[in-house]
Amino acid sequence: MTAIKYFFKPLNVNQTLAYAATVGTASPVGSQTYAVMLHASSDCYVSFGTTGSAAASATAGAFLKADEPYTFDCIPGQIISAIRKSADGTLEISELTQ
Repeated sequence: MTAIKYFFKPLNVNQTLAYAATVGTASPVGSQTYAVMLHASSDCYVSFGTTGSAAASATAGAFLKADEPYTFDCIPGQIISAIRKSADGTLEISELTQ
């Protein structure tokens, strides 16, 4: 059995980020955002950071398998970036709060 650390609720704030062979970067998440749910249309790598430090790559990013929802903790104002593994796609970002 897996323990759940936090329960999150949606803020009804969503972003769609296009990614390709070059890094795509989303707008910073909101001031009440403490987690995000990510859903990628193709295999990709994602990274979290601040302006200039969020560039995703195969060596500096978390791998996301296509069509699988992932939830990550984050810090308000963080930026999410994505880059494709082999095919261009879109990353759906849903902001969550506690």
